[in-house]
Amino acid sequence: MSLDDITLAVDYFDLKKIAESGQCFRWKELGPGKYLIPSGQTCAIVEQKEPGDDLHLLIEEGTLPLWQDYLNCGERYGSIVREAREATLADGSPDLFLREAALEAAGVQILTQDLWETLVSFVISQNNNIPRIKKLVAALCKQFGERRQLASHEFYTFPTWERLAGQDLSGLGLGYRDKYVEQLAQNVADYEMGRVVDNILDLNTKATAKRKITLTIELTPDDERQTISVAVQAKATLAPTNPVATALCITSDGNGEMVVAEMVPQIPGQMNMDGTQQEAPKILKLVQAAN
Repeated sequence: MSLDDITLAVDYFDLKKIAESGQCFRWKELGPGKYLIPSGQTCAIVEQKEPGDDLHLLIEEGTLPLWQDYLNCGERYGSIVREAREATLADGSPDLFLREAALEAAGVQILTQDLWETLVSFVISQNNNIPRIKKLVAALCKQFGERRQLASHEFYTFPTWERLAGQDLSGLGLGYRDKYVEQLAQNVADYEMGRVVDNILDLNTKATAKRKITLTIELTPDDERQTISVAVQAKATLAPTNPVATALCITSDGNGEMVVAEMVPQIPGQMNMDGTQQEAPKILKLVQAAN
């Protein structure tokens, strides 16, 4: 495996605080300020000597855009937090709660994690604590992911929904959550894969065209910010169908009414060479608007 050794400039970034923020469950500490970070099907070794310093990344060749997105490098948290530290209430007095929160969470950023991994981890996290969530996610990856290495460090990929569909997860210790993860993977597989297969078999599409499936997660918190409703939408991108040409003829039916009929190659009911019969043409009746 070829590796890229990258130094990445970051703004308002504390790697240790992010690791302990409860949003990521597969990070492994390799030493002070140094972490093995699996995400989806790949992995990185990320090091930051002091909060605010640049990040040192050891990653698979060609995956830098993925990690820039994962680490949310495009978002300038520093300017946002500086504004929060000066926040005031409607009456002009200091917003002490927001100011204290900004100081307490200094350096924490929201990661842009793999969508499928985030969704499954969210299901596993219900009524759970962080150490146990990490243990369960690790067990899921070890059982159904692929074992790989990055610079002599072992990690497991996160199992895709294709890999989990139809699997029995009862032996992982997920409790009541195993059925939800199983059903989630199966629902995505059944519905979207059915559409994709139908599209592949459609002779009006290009056989070698790429098809893909995208998951969208919508999270809606309640007014008290205590409960979050989650809606998951799977969307398949299919190959477009080729245009089908036909010809129409304007004529009249037996009652003298004007109609448009599709032109067919031979007389309706006549036998084709393959033993089938010529179908009757499609008829569209013309309705004139009243004066």
